[in-house]
Amino acid sequence: MTWIDSLIRLLVDFIPLRLVRANEQGVIEVFGRYWRTWGPGLYPHCKFVFEVDAILVTEQGVDCPTQVLTTQDGKKVSVSVNVTYLILDAGKMHCTVHDVDTMIGLEAMRMVSRVLRRYALPDILPRQPALERSLERRLGTRAGGWGVEITGVGITHFAETRPIHLLNDQSFKGAGG
Repeated sequence: MTWIDSLIRLLVDFIPLRLVRANEQGVIEVFGRYWRTWGPGLYPHCKFVFEVDAILVTEQGVDCPTQVLTTQDGKKVSVSVNVTYLILDAGKMHCTVHDVDTMIGLEAMRMVSRVLRRYALPDILPRQPALERSLERRLGTRAGGWGVEITGVGITHFAETRPIHLLNDQSFKGAGG
């Protein structure tokens, strides 16, 4: 870091201004209460009195972790999904959801679980595009209340799992003598 970078950083820390970039919306709070949402620009920022929170509004994605589910016919499958979304109303999202990525991920996992439980294993893969569209609609309805638009849902991993039987103590005694 050069001395110029240090000087700029020092000035930015002491000058009460907040930059909202072109790909963000500024959520303005006065005394901790939502006041309004502004577009890109340079805004005054005074801790605890007039705060500006810059929210990224370009398309973003959530890659949900793999989860193991049981299908209608009792088969265990591992599945993961990814979700892409846009924040349409940063003020609404800011006031209704603490962490939009986490909430979208949790809702997507819950909905995948509910949907796949209704199908037998052989029926899932041929219906994958329809299942993804259904998940996108359902998740879109839920996220719409947060000011978020779901732009895509994809099942990125799907496989039948098989149980692994661990060796017991008797197996070790027989092998070693």
